[in-house]
Amino acid sequence: MTAYMSLNRFGKEQIGDALKAKKTFALLAETFQALSDLSRVQIVYALSRGELCVNDLVGLLGMSQPAVSHHLRTLREMNLVKMRKDGRTS
Repeated sequence: MTAYMSLNRFGKEQIGDALKAKKTFALLAETFQALSDLSRVQIVYALSRGELCVNDLVGLLGMSQPAVSHHLRTLREMNLVKMRKDGRTS
């Protein structure tokens, strides 16, 4: 017995061509790695609902400000979130 699985209907040639794009798959693997942390997934979820400042995320997640900032930096480096500065902080 042979089991076949499919997510979509592409021919083997099309799949083979796509798999040659190593750079694309490397970026995809890096993205999954960035999202492999529960806190980062929670941050992405919270930000998907609307724009929040770091202090809002600190309060919602119950994490320290440095920890939230660290996770946000990782997400920014992967271009998964964008930063916008507004006003002054002291």
